[in-house]
Amino acid sequence: MENSAGFLEQNKLDGNIKANIAFGGEMSERTVIIRNEIKNCRNEGIFAIECPFSWIVNNNITENTDGIITVDANPKIMGNLIRDQKRAGIILSGHSNPKVIDNVISDNYTCGIFFRESSLGYVRRNTLANNYYQISIEGLTKLKLDPIINGNNMVGHNDISTSFCNIF
Repeated sequence: MENSAGFLEQNKLDGNIKANIAFGGEMSERTVIIRNEIKNCRNEGIFAIECPFSWIVNNNITENTDGIITVDANPKIMGNLIRDQKRAGIILSGHSNPKVIDNVISDNYTCGIFFRESSLGYVRRNTLANNYYQISIEGLTKLKLDPIINGNNMVGHNDISTSFCNIF
């Protein structure tokens, strides 16, 4: 969806080559993605770009290359099961500043949440477990993210990787 909005509820999206769901641009702030099964995509399960606000709530996002990717987007990512991705559960890029609340982010090959470039976020009450890195940070210091990531999250071992170059 480009320059439009959608309400996607209780769908099964399986095995697409590009994103199972992609949206952004004008009017995309009205997008709601709720209670869907989003899996087996060769790329990302959900891709949000240049979106001031949207809702990604109570979805099962499994077995994609990446679960959710945001680029200059600020969705509310809440109550999702994000697991078994071939790379990362959530990647925040550009100037993304989402609210990531009450998700289970587990068993992803590289990391649970990957902060890139100047992305920040409100990250609270998530369970991050069995990812190679629970949280990975590229381009920001851990000190700048401490208030964001220490918000009652349940974080497993190998919790934070800070680097300036990650190659998948």
